[in-house]
Amino acid sequence: MLYYLIRPMMKIRLLLFYKKIYLSGLENIPKDKPIILAANHPTAFVEPCLLACWLPNSIHSIVRGDIFKNPFVRKVLAGIHLIPMFRLKDGGYKVIKNNYDSISVTKEKILDGNWLLILAEGSTRFEKRLRPLQKGTARLAFNAIDDPRLADLQIIPIGVNYTYSDKDRSEVMIHLAKPISVMDYKTSYEEHANKAIVQLTSSIQESMSPFVVQVRNQEDEDLTENLLSIYRVEEDWSAIKSDDVKRIQKEKELCDRIEQMEENKKSDLNQKVRAYCSFRDSLGVSEEAFSNRGKPHPLTPIAYFLSYPGKLFFALPQYLAIRLTNSFKLRREFLSSILLGSSLGLYIIYFFLIILFFAMYWPKG
Repeated sequence: MLYYLIRPMMKIRLLLFYKKIYLSGLENIPKDKPIILAANHPTAFVEPCLLACWLPNSIHSIVRGDIFKNPFVRKVLAGIHLIPMFRLKDGGYKVIKNNYDSISVTKEKILDGNWLLILAEGSTRFEKRLRPLQKGTARLAFNAIDDPRLADLQIIPIGVNYTYSDKDRSEVMIHLAKPISVMDYKTSYEEHANKAIVQLTSSIQESMSPFVVQVRNQEDEDLTENLLSIYRVEEDWSAIKSDDVKRIQKEKELCDRIEQMEENKKSDLNQKVRAYCSFRDSLGVSEEAFSNRGKPHPLTPIAYFLSYPGKLFFALPQYLAIRLTNSFKLRREFLSSILLGSSLGLYIIYFFLIILFFAMYWPKG
């Protein structure tokens, strides 16, 4: 019940938080088949929120088990469709045995028609590269198809990309790749379980990789980020949500071109880009000031004007949420997650107080 109450509110909050949301590949979701979603993991818990809000089915997400210690917290997390999976460092072998219960729960949820989301890298780190996937997705999948009712189990690899994961009004790009049938690996699994697990994990990684923007060389990160920031302002902001997969492909193409560039040319380009960015910053203007997108739409000033009452209305809870998030001194991967969660909670309290105020002071007829 809590999941379905929070879901529409979180959807509105995400639309306010992101300048644009790209979601493509929905046509790859097979109909009437059990599904496991396997996504990369750049932030603490924004990926589950985004997918739960926009995918057309109820989703249960696997998360680390150490956050389920408090009984009240455990009930709340279960209410928003989170399933614990314990690691050795969460309490040794005495907590690992709890995973048997969690695995049983995942089977029950999939049999009930829900989709299971696994953040396949196993840990969160914001960087523009795909880390090696853990084997847990494959293990759960093979365990599930032991039940004949789940023989058609499909794994859908998902690439999730953020322009700036820790900044308000940034962009997110998500693509669902073509499904992988777990049954195709069953014979191999019966012959050699560990080998089949590695094969299936590799297949998931190979399917996910084309839809993750990657800067493979750390020394290229500054140049790539600067060029991406210049490129992005040329994009069309006409819609909040888009199903255009070309957005990911264009950013990947830019990253690949930099990676393949000769070192002397790359060094020369880096010097020029740094000089340009330094000049831009010295003027105290944003990249939009240099944009070549042409004249704005005639209605753009009106849209901006009409948006100000909404911005003023939400200013107080947003300000408090930012202050609260900054007070924690968190790693970059957790900033957007805590900001989204705290602002949603503050918005709910804010609306409740406004409704209470009007209920108390509205003139009686």
